[in-house]
Amino acid sequence: MNNWRQKYHIEPKSGWLNDPNGLCFFKGYYHVFYQYAKEATGGNKYWAHIKSKDLTNWEEAPIFLSPEHDYDKNGAYSGSAIIKDDKMHIFYTGNVKKEGDFDYIYEGREYNTVHVTSEDGITVDSRKVVMYNKDYPKGLSCHVRDPKVFEYEGKYYMVIGARTMEDKGEVLVFESEDLDNWKHIRTFETMAKIGYMWECPDLFEINGQWILMACPQGLEGGKYEFQNIYSCGYFIIEGDFRTNGFITEYKEADFGFDFYAPQSFMHDGRRLMLGWMGMPDASYTNPTTEYGYQHCMSVFRELDFANNTLYMKPVKELEHLRKELFEYGEENISYKVSDENRAFD
Repeated sequence: MNNWRQKYHIEPKSGWLNDPNGLCFFKGYYHVFYQYAKEATGGNKYWAHIKSKDLTNWEEAPIFLSPEHDYDKNGAYSGSAIIKDDKMHIFYTGNVKKEGDFDYIYEGREYNTVHVTSEDGITVDSRKVVMYNKDYPKGLSCHVRDPKVFEYEGKYYMVIGARTMEDKGEVLVFESEDLDNWKHIRTFETMAKIGYMWECPDLFEINGQWILMACPQGLEGGKYEFQNIYSCGYFIIEGDFRTNGFITEYKEADFGFDFYAPQSFMHDGRRLMLGWMGMPDASYTNPTTEYGYQHCMSVFRELDFANNTLYMKPVKELEHLRKELFEYGEENISYKVSDENRAFD
């Protein structure tokens, strides 16, 4: 008997789930795409798709993207969505490994940025590679991926995570007027090295403050912070993100052991975020692999910013799932977390 099935977290019926992709609200539905592989332990990445009217009840939709083209044959990697002219515009990284004796870190890999359109959010109407290896700044390794696109003051902007040839993480910023022709306008980086790769970047404004989120890989753990295999956190941006603005101290966004690759979007005045409750390159597998699937998403969170801190809370749509209320005053509650007992959610 499978006692591990989630009650209200997004998880696959079978196969592997990781990064949330393409989060948006389109034609009456919240859409969640995610990195998916057919085997429970991983494999070539597709974009699976589910949708909901209320963020709690989800309908499965057909696979949206498959790695079946010359420009993405080794994986339709992570990306994002933006709504324009009543169409859903999707951007993702097409991963290609060339044949030969390569390490695929510094050579031997294509990292194409692909633009997809859909009029119904279910089927693909058009595909176009908008950036090839030659279109990115010089000095980068083959790890350049995860485009996040947004609109600001009449133009479109894209942030992409990167690893330099010197093994330093950074985020590239591009600008466009039509979603097809992109120009690199700047790079966010730090003087001190904060990991060797910044995955799954997100750039957004909240309460008048611009925030850069990223998932640095290769951070050394402290007493309490950076205990995950890879981190997930944010930088506060001082100044204009398009020109001379700079990023300040890196802060961890979630100290939990399984929270990675979050993505956010705006709808009805709220900035909503969803993350993967898992971790790349983990040395362990989960007990659900016995039943043919692995991993799930966090619940949706609403973001807020105050006192130079990014705050998160579960979205109000989850409140109707609550049952009996327990209230405690100044009493101490002890709870042992181990492999044998299951933690509070």
